[in-house]
Amino acid sequence: MFRLTHMMGWDDTVWNHITARTPGTDHTFFMHQFGLLYEEIKASNLIKVDENGKVLEGPSDVNTAGFIIHSAVHLNHPKNKFVFHAHPPMALAATALKDGIPYLVQDSSMLYGKVGYHDWEGLSVDKDERFRIAENLGENKVLIMRNHGLLTVGETAGES
Repeated sequence: MFRLTHMMGWDDTVWNHITARTPGTDHTFFMHQFGLLYEEIKASNLIKVDENGKVLEGPSDVNTAGFIIHSAVHLNHPKNKFVFHAHPPMALAATALKDGIPYLVQDSSMLYGKVGYHDWEGLSVDKDERFRIAENLGENKVLIMRNHGLLTVGETAGES
């Protein structure tokens, strides 16, 4: 997913994140080492973390904001095994719309009623924000983080 995201131009230096739940568990997931560009990420520099952010395997450079955002989903929505967070330029304008996405064209109608909204609280470093993110996502697969970026989730990498 990292290479595809890079090829699509959706990477944003070190500020986007992709995580995957560790197979067979509900309490750990893999994320990438902080400070790497997407074209530098490979399996050997992924980090396995627990629900408290403790590194269980791999390098110890955890992106705190990435951990807060992704653990919100992994802790509270266990059926979603993959979480993708990005700031694609073409979507950032939609994150700033006061009333959310206007469903004006056929293509956007597939998201009607399937999008949650989370008001940006600043850099995500407060573990309590996890509960608000999870609540705002609800059963949706898309969360617009107002004035920030997008969060998508899924049971498979492709769905997210």
